[in-house]
Formats: sequence, structure tokens, C-alpha cells
Amino acid sequence: MKKRKIAFVINEFGFFSSHRKKLVHYLSSFYDVTVITDLSNYTAPEENERYQLIHLENNKHLKNPFKFYFFSKKFLNIVNSIQPEHIFYVSLENCVFGAVMSRFLNVKKSFFLITGIGSFLEIDSLKKFLVKNIFCLCLRKFSEKEKTIYIFQNNNDAKDIENVISTKIEKAIIRGNGIDINYFSYTNRNIKNNKIAIKALYASRLLDEKGVKEFFDAAKELKNESHNIDFSIAGSYDKTNKLSISQKIFEEIQNSNEIKYLGNVENQLMRDLYHSHDIFILPSYREGLPVAALEAASTGMPLIMPNVPGCNECIINDCNGYLIEPRSIESLKKAIKEIYKNKFLISKFSKQSRLIIEKNFEISIIGKKYKEIIELNMS
Repeated sequence: MKKRKIAFVINEFGFFSSHRKKLVHYLSSFYDVTVITDLSNYTAPEENERYQLIHLENNKHLKNPFKFYFFSKKFLNIVNSIQPEHIFYVSLENCVFGAVMSRFLNVKKSFFLITGIGSFLEIDSLKKFLVKNIFCLCLRKFSEKEKTIYIFQNNNDAKDIENVISTKIEKAIIRGNGIDINYFSYTNRNIKNNKIAIKALYASRLLDEKGVKEFFDAAKELKNESHNIDFSIAGSYDKTNKLSISQKIFEEIQNSNEIKYLGNVENQLMRDLYHSHDIFILPSYREGLPVAALEAASTGMPLIMPNVPGCNECIINDCNGYLIEPRSIESLKKAIKEIYKNKFLISKFSKQSRLIIEKNFEISIIGKKYKEIIELNMS
């Protein structure tokens, strides 16, 4: 029997590989799946994969209207050649693009996957004000309600987007992309010897909104208080990104004696990195659903993260970690010290982290939710 066709539109292959590859692999057992993404820096062959990759350059920097026109034309040609029944646009920017493109495409449904809204709601400049209003206008005016479904990773993002575009939308909540619990295997953390240092890991891009400065400042203060804790930061730094931490702070991190900066760790090395650390810390200001935190929890890491949208989806407070006050170095230090003083909590939280992933975020659970929504809209 011939499989029904679906397509995913994802800006960068690296993001697809780290965040959605397992989900697409799962869905390709049931559908003919094509991923439209930027393959510019991708050379390794895909082995034993059932889906198709098609190159389309990243549209993030196409500010020139003429370039954008030709980019859109190329996109339409690709989709018309594939002829999928459904298209999944991944990220807020792609959803806006998809809202415009949907007027020119003959597809049954366009799914807008809002993977996180970050600082989108924060208006601290004229540029942000204009971008927000253009995005909202496109989503409101170009989305055809009978052909559009929004997929969010948490309820807060769903409510906030519905409020800012000032219209009712058809929506579903699917919590993430699914975690391969066999790959991110479990190891119980059980530190009995007080002389052994606790190893704390931050893993994310070095952006202000990811809370890296709060982690760094808390680490410095705790090390100065002579706590036997080793702190590591893993993540890429892009000085051209306006959301990145300052060059000054980055250099301080690189040269610090209090923390170990590991640089950008490749996806295939992250599993070993989780296994070599005891607790995972991400003081992010807001998330859709942090993949690194879920992967870390799958390996048995207790979590410390703020009580903000996305982050609080991963933690049951005092069960598999601690929810802390957002943007608070003191609250972060308090949570770390609580685990440090009561090392038995690491083993307790470790088991619960794994159970939470198995129950709520395992790949087949999330994959079935996607399959359900696809089947419901195939008729």
C-alpha cells in the first residue's frame, strides 16, 4: 500500500538532527516523509533512514525582498514536486512563512509547530515591536482556519500566542519530540563519598535568555565558598547573534578557574557528557520544552530549572529536582546547596527523572500523538 505523504520544513539540518530526527524516523514507518532543510554544511550520508532530505537554503537572513521572492518560489516548486498532504512548519519564523505560503499551496493541512516563543513577547525596542506586529498580522490574516492547526509544547505558549494574534485557533499540545530512552540510557547517580565532587552541567547555547550568566555567577560564588562542586558549561557561542551573551562575559567563562568551558559539544557526544555529570542545570527565562533537559533526565540526572513555561514541564518539584525562582542567582545557589548537603537526594531524584521521561516523553508516546493528529486530518 502506498504511503501518504507529509513534509517538515526546518531551517537548519543541525536543528533537525538534534531535535526531530528520531520523531521523523518514527513517523517514516507510517508515512512518506520529506524534510526540507538547509543542507549546506551537511556532508555525511544518511544511513538506514526511510525519509528524504531536500535542500533549501536557510531563510533567516533573506531580508532582501527580491531574494525572499526567489526563495519562496523555490520553496513552492519543491512542495509542488513532492505534493504532500500535510506540511509541518517548525519554529515561529517558519510558521509565519508557512502562513503566507499556505495561500499558494494545495495541501490538506498546514501544521504550525511553535517550539518556543523565547523573548518574542518582550518589547524593548522599535524593531521588536515591528517584528512582533508583522508576525501577528501574518498569522492572523494569512492562516486559513480550516486548513491550519497549531501545535504547542506547553499550554502557556498556546495561550500567549492566541492572545497576541487576537483570534481563536485550532490547536493541540504535544510535549516535545520524544526521547529515545534506549539511546539516552539510565545510570543511577549515587554519591556516598563526601570527598567526591558533585558534577553540575549547563548545556545550551550561550544566550542571555538561557540563563548562562546566572549559572556562571552562581558557580563562582559557590566555588569561592569552598563547596566541592565541579561546574561545566557546554554550548556554542555566536558573537553575531544579538541574543548572545557579551564578548566580555564569554571571555570570562573561557578563562575561568571556577568552571570548565567545554565548547560546542557535538550531538553524538552529548550522551556521554550527561553520564559523566550528576545534576543538570538550565536557568532559562522561558522554553518551549528544553530537549537537553529531557535527554539529561532520561540518563538519570536530577534537574534544577526555573518555574517558567517549558522548564516547569520537566520537573516535579522535590521529586526529580528543584524549581527555582526565575533570574535569581540566590535561588539557584540555594537549590544546588540543598542537593550538595543532602547527597542522598541525587539518587532519589535520579530514579524519578527517568520515570518521568518513560511515562511522558518517550519517543513512541510522542510519535503516537503526532500519528493521531495526522490520521484525524487525513480524511
